[in-house]
Amino acid sequence: MKYPYTQTDLLNDDPYHYMYTPFEGQPLIESYASERKNLLSKLQELVHESAESKEIANWQNSVDVAFSQDKSIWPFKEESVDTLETLKELVLAHVVGCKQINSGHVYFINELKRKFEISKRLRLGYDRGYKAIDKNAPVSLEAYAFLSFMLSVIPHQEGDLKLHNALLKLNDLIFSSEFKSMSLWAMAAFQRSVRYELELTRTLLFNCGIAYEDEAYNA
Repeated sequence: MKYPYTQTDLLNDDPYHYMYTPFEGQPLIESYASERKNLLSKLQELVHESAESKEIANWQNSVDVAFSQDKSIWPFKEESVDTLETLKELVLAHVVGCKQINSGHVYFINELKRKFEISKRLRLGYDRGYKAIDKNAPVSLEAYAFLSFMLSVIPHQEGDLKLHNALLKLNDLIFSSEFKSMSLWAMAAFQRSVRYELELTRTLLFNCGIAYEDEAYNA
């Protein structure tokens, strides 16, 4: 079977909400692993020539800050921020040393995750109350890639199924769309996130007693 959740463009067509999906067992796992392996190989080819991109794609450290539950935190000087530019700046801050990232930024990233989980969409910008500046204004595919990357590096509990769930859906959306049109920087960030998603999937399957191994998980 084909992995069903990337067969239509989930960004430019109707989003998929993953509600009441049928149980498809081992064939779904195998189709998922096979597709991720093939698409990850394409990503690796696309970013191979860029030293800057390889640096971010191979980044292994996590953000070394405490997670905050304080909803009053707004870590920016501006009253509202552009989603793509803000996420791009956070990725850059992480890669060059994490010093500019604090618990407020971690809260911001998790709030974007929550908003994505509701509508399967990000918006062009948000104000300090985390309300969309323009609900009808779309945001580029790169914003989803940068959010996916930041979710793969911010603090979270081991076995966090909500994080794993969000990464799967974000990465489905990106792979279903024109991901090759993204900048090398965004593709490299996305590559790192997909690798982490595969690690989480392999661990989950092992913990559930499902004996399944595929070289995609070791890509």
